[in-house]
Amino acid sequence: MSFACSSLTLTTEDEKHLFGRTYDMDTLFGGKIIFLPRQFDFVLNEKEEKEKSLYAVLGLGIFGFKSPFLFDGMNEHGLMGALLYYPKFATYHDFQDEKKNVNVGYFLPLMLGTCKTVDEVCQKAEKLNLIEEEVYHIKLPLHFIFSDRSGEAVVIEPDTSGLSIHRHTIGVLTNSPNYEWHKQNLRNYLGMYSEAKVPQEIQGFTVTPFGEGSGCLGLPGDYTPPSRFVRLAYLRNLIRKPKDELAGVCELFHLFDTVTIPFGVHKNKKGQAEGTFYSNVMCAESLTYYVSFYTNRRIVSISLEKEKEGTELKTFPLQEEQDILSLN
Repeated sequence: MSFACSSLTLTTEDEKHLFGRTYDMDTLFGGKIIFLPRQFDFVLNEKEEKEKSLYAVLGLGIFGFKSPFLFDGMNEHGLMGALLYYPKFATYHDFQDEKKNVNVGYFLPLMLGTCKTVDEVCQKAEKLNLIEEEVYHIKLPLHFIFSDRSGEAVVIEPDTSGLSIHRHTIGVLTNSPNYEWHKQNLRNYLGMYSEAKVPQEIQGFTVTPFGEGSGCLGLPGDYTPPSRFVRLAYLRNLIRKPKDELAGVCELFHLFDTVTIPFGVHKNKKGQAEGTFYSNVMCAESLTYYVSFYTNRRIVSISLEKEKEGTELKTFPLQEEQDILSLN
C-alpha cells in the first residue's frame, strides 16, 4: 500500500485560507466522507487507550479500525490537515511511558479533534510518541501537514530523533524525501517565471523560444515526489491570486491537475494501476469541504458548518460516477 499524494495551501485576496490534497493510490478501501461529533472517543493504540474529541471533524476516510482512519479533514475551528506517504524515511519508536503513545494511523483525527490551531498541534505533538502498529496488516510510513485560519502550514515528520516539526513552511508537501530536502531542491529550478525567455545572440544567430511558456522551461514533468513538489511550489507562486473562496477553489483544482496521475502511468509491484482517486480543497473560514474524483470531474461540497452541532457519527456517499450537465 502506498500513497503518492500531493498537498498545497493557498490564500485568496479576501483572506480565505484554503488547503487541499490529491489522493493517489490503487484503491480507496471503500472510503467515505465522515462526520465525527464532539466527545467522540478516539482510540489511540492497540492497548485501546482513549481520548475524547473536543471539536467536530469532517474528513474523508475509512472504517474497519477501532477509530475511523482519516486521509484528510478539517474541524469546526478551521484547522485542516492531511497524511501523506513517507516511505524509507518515517521512523517510529517503541512505547514510551513519559509520552502519550499514538498509532500513526490515528494521529490525524486526534489532532483535528483536540486542537484549534497549528500552534496547538505543535504543542500537542511534542508530547506524543507515534508508534508503528499495523493498519490492514500493513505498516504505514506517514508524514503530515496542517494549516489553519492564520495561513501557516506546519509539516510534522516522524524521524530518527522523534517528531520533526517544521513551522512556517512554504505550504507544499508530497512524499519522500523529507520536507527540508524538498525545500533545498527548489534551488535547482531558479528562474521560473511567467514571461517568455529573452532572445540571445550566439555567434550572429538569434536564438528565440519556439513558443509561449518558455519562462517555465525546465520545470520537471514527471510524477516523482520531488518533481510534484517543485511544480506545485513554482506554479502556485506564478498564478494570479484568486479574489475569493470559489475562485481559490477553482485555482487549487487547476494546480492539482498538474500533479494528477492518470491511471496506468504508474503500476505498483503487483502490477496494479495507481492514480489520483480524488482531489479536494477545504476552506478554513467557511468550513466547506470540496472534492472531485478521477471518474467524476464535478466538484461536490459538504458543509461542516451545517453539521457541527450533530451528536452522531455520520457518513456521506461519494459521487464517483461522472455527472454531466447537458445544455440541450
